[in-house]
Amino acid sequence: MNTLPFVLLILAVVVIALFFLYKILLKLSTKPVLEITLVPIENPRWSDKQKITGFIDAFQRHGFEPAGHYDCPEMPEVKLSGFVNPSEQLFGVIYDHPIAGIWADVCVEYSDGESLTVSSAPNAE
Repeated sequence: MNTLPFVLLILAVVVIALFFLYKILLKLSTKPVLEITLVPIENPRWSDKQKITGFIDAFQRHGFEPAGHYDCPEMPEVKLSGFVNPSEQLFGVIYDHPIAGIWADVCVEYSDGESLTVSSAPNAE
């Protein structure tokens, strides 16, 4: 009896099982960032200054005031720019992420504690 095909099949099953075990353990050991720290910066290095400028101009045209630019140590490559519109109880954020790209969020907080966020992120849910 030729045992080579049987040994190769067992080896393939073990490798696949180890791969899935690795993926499961990786998910268990990787915790999402639930809280971030914002560190003010003066001159952020935007990945696409023209696109960021377009978002900034849009916020300001709609009555938002700048609230600063920030680095986020928990996500070292991410840059943020904040905006507020106190009369409308709105705030906005522009995000610049090296992989996810550039997008903006606008959020309203209601007096009952509820909130609504609208995002231009391509995969926003």
